[in-house]
Amino acid sequence: MLKKKGALVAAVLAAVSLAFFAGYFMAQHKYRKAEALRASVHASEVVGALLDLEHGKVDYARGILMVALDGDVLSMKASDDIALDAKDERFKLDKLKRIAQLRKKYPPTVTPATAEMEAEIDAYLAKKTQGN
Repeated sequence: MLKKKGALVAAVLAAVSLAFFAGYFMAQHKYRKAEALRASVHASEVVGALLDLEHGKVDYARGILMVALDGDVLSMKASDDIALDAKDERFKLDKLKRIAQLRKKYPPTVTPATAEMEAEIDAYLAKKTQGN
């Protein structure tokens, strides 16, 4: 009887462990896939901007890069719950300050479709760079 209980406990632990690790690896796969896609989109934006620069379309290239930065700001906002060491936090804050400066110098074109997102970005930048 004791052997059966031990075998049952071992089987339950093995099943729980297997389920945990399967979930973990599936989540890692989804995360890596999302990061790969984000990197591909970002690279596409940068390549497009560089091609525009080659053709003398400076304002258009700047617009593409500013839109790419908007996506980066939203990604940084979404990852605020991830603890960073002081050096990395300072780096992030410095980049946010620079982005805020660039958005003042080159304000985004706000349309009804982008107004809410632009307001979210502006509020986040103001919150993070206020007093720093």
